[in-house]
Amino acid sequence: MRIGVLALQGDIEEHEQAIRDSSRSLGFDVDVVRVKRPGDLKGLSGILIPGGESTTIWKLSQGELMLALRDEILNGLPAMGTCAGAIFMAKEVKDRVVG
Repeated sequence: MRIGVLALQGDIEEHEQAIRDSSRSLGFDVDVVRVKRPGDLKGLSGILIPGGESTTIWKLSQGELMLALRDEILNGLPAMGTCAGAIFMAKEVKDRVVG
């Protein structure tokens, strides 16, 4: 199994280690890789999108990597987001406050 961690910002190392520790405790053989370019998405079994500063994530979301990631998720790539990563993945936001 190959799990990617979106490596743009946030606690990347901590998320990688959490995946390694939990998969080891469950007896899974997992290869954790950093995703920095669209080509890094190839062959993933799933992806984790860490949190970070939401304005930065929004600005990055318009780039080639994030558009490729969106397509992969819409085509069935399992994904999990933490903090701002979960918000970024939302299809709909209620009570949105701008600013």
